[in-house]
Amino acid sequence: MAIVFDKDHVDQIGVSLTKALGKAMQDGVMTLKELSEISQYILSHIDEPKSHLEMIGFLEVLVKRWTLFKDILTIEKGEELQEEEKTTITQVQKLIKQNQLDKALQTAQA
Repeated sequence: MAIVFDKDHVDQIGVSLTKALGKAMQDGVMTLKELSEISQYILSHIDEPKSHLEMIGFLEVLVKRWTLFKDILTIEKGEELQEEEKTTITQVQKLIKQNQLDKALQTAQA
């Protein structure tokens, strides 16, 4: 089962990025010039990712340039990790049902 990556998910990330920018402005940690530069970059690139992993890559680039987005990246990476764990659990359960205990153990430890 893959993470649903659609326009709604991209929009949700866009809202999170906007809130982070608003908080940074409110806290006085960025200038209007920086806000303009960051906003332009986001608007120019947010629609480029075509998968959740590509979106994580986009967010990693943002965080390298502007650390104020690190919490958003952490959340997105967490979603990916949860999905990987669900997949592993499903595979292990299937192997156990097939009485392939050695393979199940190897899969669980990987």
